[in-house]
Amino acid sequence: MPYHHLHLSFHVLVLCSLANSIYLSPSRFHKSPATAAGRLQNGTVEEDYYYQVTRPLPTDGTTPSCSLPLLSHDFADTYGSPPVSIDYSPPADCPGEWTSVVIEFNASCRGEQYDRIAAVWIDGVELLRTSTAEPTEDGIFWSVRKDVTRYASVFRRSDAILSVMLENIVNEVFTGVYHVNVSAYYYGGGNESEKIERFDLKNGDLGVGVETSGGELGKADRGMGFISLRRKSQPWFSWGKPAWLKKLDFITSREKEDEDREAGILLNDEDAVGRTKLRMSFEENAEKARKLGFVSDTIELEFPNDQASLSQNGGRIVGSGSEEPGRTSVSSNLLLNKPADKILPISSNGHDGFWFRIENSSAIHSRSVEIPLNTYRAILEVYISFHSNDEFWFSNPPDAYIQKNNLTTGRGNGSLRQVFATIDGIFVGSVVPFPVVFTGGINPLFWEPVVGIGAFNLPSYDIDLTPFLGTLLDGNPHEIGLGVTNGIQYWLVDANLHLWMDHASSQVDAKLVHYKVPNLSVSTDFKFTGLDGSFRISAKRKLYFAGWANSSLGNITTHVHQELEFKNTIKFKKNGTFKEVKQKTKTKLIVRLEAFSVLLLGRARSTTKYPLHILTTTLPKENNTSILTTNFSNGIKEDLSIILPNQIHVSSLSDSQKADGWMLVHDHSVLSGSSTTRQKYKYTDESGCYSQSLVANDAVRTTGIKKMQIKQKQPKESRNQAIQKGEEERKKRDSLVKLLLKEEGRGGGLVQLVNNCGWSIIIILADFDYPLNN
Repeated sequence: MPYHHLHLSFHVLVLCSLANSIYLSPSRFHKSPATAAGRLQNGTVEEDYYYQVTRPLPTDGTTPSCSLPLLSHDFADTYGSPPVSIDYSPPADCPGEWTSVVIEFNASCRGEQYDRIAAVWIDGVELLRTSTAEPTEDGIFWSVRKDVTRYASVFRRSDAILSVMLENIVNEVFTGVYHVNVSAYYYGGGNESEKIERFDLKNGDLGVGVETSGGELGKADRGMGFISLRRKSQPWFSWGKPAWLKKLDFITSREKEDEDREAGILLNDEDAVGRTKLRMSFEENAEKARKLGFVSDTIELEFPNDQASLSQNGGRIVGSGSEEPGRTSVSSNLLLNKPADKILPISSNGHDGFWFRIENSSAIHSRSVEIPLNTYRAILEVYISFHSNDEFWFSNPPDAYIQKNNLTTGRGNGSLRQVFATIDGIFVGSVVPFPVVFTGGINPLFWEPVVGIGAFNLPSYDIDLTPFLGTLLDGNPHEIGLGVTNGIQYWLVDANLHLWMDHASSQVDAKLVHYKVPNLSVSTDFKFTGLDGSFRISAKRKLYFAGWANSSLGNITTHVHQELEFKNTIKFKKNGTFKEVKQKTKTKLIVRLEAFSVLLLGRARSTTKYPLHILTTTLPKENNTSILTTNFSNGIKEDLSIILPNQIHVSSLSDSQKADGWMLVHDHSVLSGSSTTRQKYKYTDESGCYSQSLVANDAVRTTGIKKMQIKQKQPKESRNQAIQKGEEERKKRDSLVKLLLKEEGRGGGLVQLVNNCGWSIIIILADFDYPLNN
């Protein structure tokens, strides 16, 4: 793992017994010169390119409006030094509103070196958390590109300070110097709706949960309804418009016809007659509107073109912003997360990096903030990395096992961890982080040239604080705190507080109306005799927060439901020489927006799963060496759906790695070994899909397949032919839907089906009794 302030751990290893030697696995290693040689290319040794598998950014292949070199620095013996800092101001040649901003972190290194943790901040706001690859004698290089458009307000600051932290140690043993270049690329043009669509729908940043690409893990900003994947061969254009959907009397504008058809809302030319809305009166059909989840025509959002005369007039909501001239959607702005107006750092003073260093479970680090009184939405984005005794927290046994066997390791306190946030000491949310494995972790040979999931672009995690605006908007400073449940030495954690402000009002009124936080339900089953035993721990909890905020956008209530299921099992066998770690983490997040407490404006639903499995056998050899044989699998599965009155966004990410191999180690140095790493990556949304699969064998990429399928408009005659087949398809689909609804215990539902790359996605948009056929 990237170490921070632990110089002695590199050189002082206390191996009092075979048990301590065995217990090091999984652990952190570095490649010796014998295993760190470059590969021959046409008879000459060349530097190797290392990379993290991910999908392309929306801006890849396009020319930026301008670019700005930010920093070039050689991180040699920087241990104990403050971050490298420089002045920052936006480029003078394109200082305006950008559609996208991308940061690029390029690095190279040669020699012998451990992996290190690094981060980039502007005025204490973290933009990127990354780690380094372990170099070879002949050199390696890599590049990390991340879409940082959500920090646009920070990039617009003049006279700011950009800081980069990378603590490294260089001496007669560890000779690798990390050469780093950081640049920013600015993409301009287009109207505000294009900015939001490009950033949110294509890059998965929807502001409700974990970051995806650029950083692949995502913003588990998953959305609305029930999602099920079923293999289907027909293209999605062949489905036509279901009979039950026609009964809802949608009217869609001609100018948005193609756009809506691309999003899967329209599948029939006859449907394009006006603007999307549901014909019903709020006064007469409020309950029906609420059940269907659509905004009625009497509170349809209409905005003046000048965006200056903003007010609330009776039951009609008036606000700013536009999807088309003079018109927008409140729920679109809230759920699709346009970049925040202001971002406040929840971080330290920066001398040792802007992250908080958390070393025990009782430590809560906080920062006092006073937010603008016209804030109507708040998201806390948390950056997390784990190190030293807690780098492999998911494999830590309880302290009783360590003490009973007289082990000298500090890697204990069990295997359950969560990072939590507080406001003035009151719990307001938590996340269980994805188990990122750095390039020196478990077996360094696994991560050549493909690094572990998230290693080059660690995910951040969003906690919605909007329900707590009633507390924050009292004009007083408040302490935003961060801590780690069961955490030990040590975690690097900081956060960014994203704030959206009502520019038509100087004051937003808000109130917390629901706060349900039961204790984390934890069950354990620990059994061991000597060095052999099993340790099972499971945890679950359901959280519910709700609060309203009354701004010029209207009185909007935000409901946040979060569920956690966590299971971890650690087994030791054969006198501790065999170790198995199996962990499953599942989270579900639902965010609902309601107007006037009765009308559903939008709903987002995300489900995220982190399956992890490690099998390690240790065979002691002569001269204090050991052979470690490991089978490893790790992955992430995310499903997201967001439903708004006039659009649907659905995406799915599946990223899995499997590796196996052996290595001969002396202390923490890898002397020799062999490995094979396989990875499958697939991302799907309404725009199409991107997939990649590869095999890396003994640091040579032996197989690589990249596929990108972007949905294209079909010729009109093909579409008409598809519509003719629609009735038969609808019958098959209705049968499947009825089965799914039965499995879910639901009586009925409005169902939208989307097909990408051979998968059908079934989403229940709203619960109501409605026949599936005419």
